[in-house]
Amino acid sequence: MGASQHDDILKRIAESQELRAVEKWGEKRASVLVGVIEQTAKDIWRVERHLPSLDEEPETYP
Repeated sequence: MGASQHDDILKRIAESQELRAVEKWGEKRASVLVGVIEQTAKDIWRVERHLPSLDEEPETYP
């Protein structure tokens, strides 16, 4: 996968999340969250590319 394709996928994920943020909190609040949304897009892409095995259990927190 080329860098431009990777960037396009991240952009699509981020745009989708931005639209959801605007619907939920409005344009002003969504614009404040752009950095968080971009990081979330990267996290979503990373998880989609490297799904945990079915044998893994999530960690629990106290």
